[in-house]
Amino acid sequence: MATISPVVNLSISDAPRYIWEALATGDTINALKLSGIGARRAAVQVIGTFGGATVKIQTSNDGTNFHDIKDIHNTAVSTTSATILEITSAALYIKPAITGGTADDVDVILFMRD
Repeated sequence: MATISPVVNLSISDAPRYIWEALATGDTINALKLSGIGARRAAVQVIGTFGGATVKIQTSNDGTNFHDIKDIHNTAVSTTSATILEITSAALYIKPAITGGTADDVDVILFMRD
């Protein structure tokens, strides 16, 4: 089990992307602390080998207690296959969570706009 931290990718100078690479069930996943004021819109691309895993996006305002992002129907936003999730959040911290997989190897790529 690994500890995975987000890495910023600046290959497109005006569009930083934050990447959590090679996530697997059981890993410790560190959050990204967001700066600035106001809500953010985000596109979260999830790719890789899922091996039965479910990936969710979680947020927190204290950096300790994380909760699943939910849609307007109060359903947790999650995926079991490659996709792009569109979300909005004003929380201070954001991170992916992965559960239930075997031989999973998933990358999560976050791009945000104010």
